[in-house]
Amino acid sequence: IVTLLTHESARIPIASRVMPEVMVRGFENDGAMDVLIGDSCAVADAVLAGCGIGVTESNREMLKTLIEKASSPIVVDADAISLLSPLSIETANGKSMILTPHEGEFKRLFGTEPGIGENRVENVSALSMKHGVILVLKGESVLIGFPNGRVVINPTGNPALGKAGNGDNLAGIITGFVAQSNACGGDIEEAVIAAVYLAGLAGDIASERFGERVVVASDVRDSLSDAFNQIGAE
Repeated sequence: IVTLLTHESARIPIASRVMPEVMVRGFENDGAMDVLIGDSCAVADAVLAGCGIGVTESNREMLKTLIEKASSPIVVDADAISLLSPLSIETANGKSMILTPHEGEFKRLFGTEPGIGENRVENVSALSMKHGVILVLKGESVLIGFPNGRVVINPTGNPALGKAGNGDNLAGIITGFVAQSNACGGDIEEAVIAAVYLAGLAGDIASERFGERVVVASDVRDSLSDAFNQIGAE
């Protein structure tokens, strides 16, 4: 079950564009937003914040409320990463948080921290451990860092995944996998690894089918079923 929370003024335009299976709920003001977030977080197996919300002070406060109220893992993507930048050690505060920055967002999150060098693997390992978060650093090779310092290098994916919308695809896939894992007492870290692998595999299938130059994010999304089938057949 997927519920999308947005301001009431955007509810109808958004509802007309998303898949019919997605429930869209709107809030009129900050007080109603706090209640809606609280009610939704109470039953959610995972929460995703950031895709298309915009970087404003009111949204910064909304994100703080979301982090405070969420008891389930939180996937932080896109504008929400900018709203948390620079990241403080207190932000996660014991929460299970998954951050999905691209290189530019990564620098905004951590660029002022001491010890940041040119080695992507070392940076991801050190900062995941320092802040107690799962880091999914997007790029030519997606790196996944964990609070114990472990780093996984994802083998799937190609340059076509750098096109607009594929970050949203990845964030949604991660959230779906994490929600399912959390609901059945599974390993959240392994769920993130599986999600990143599958998203990259869908990108590889789409690029092979349409060509790397012309493939777009919706092609990758539509190739997810083929990625599942390929894994199931192996």
